[in-house]
Amino acid sequence: LIKENSVLMLSFTTCPFCVKAKQVLDAKNAKYVAVELDMDPEGKAIRAEMGELLGRTSVPAVWIDGKFVGGC
Repeated sequence: LIKENSVLMLSFTTCPFCVKAKQVLDAKNAKYVAVELDMDPEGKAIRAEMGELLGRTSVPAVWIDGKFVGGC
């Protein structure tokens, strides 16, 4: 997912910080892909991979051009 999308956000639909992060990206007219881990059938597996990659599983988690830029 990271390599296929110039801006990627891993998110939960119920997370207020995720909502705010999407609002910021929308305000900048950024084109991004948000993967809602709580709605995606592969969400648990994606979150586990994120934990292995980053050592954390909190959301939002944002990558720009393949570089992790943060989240909560």
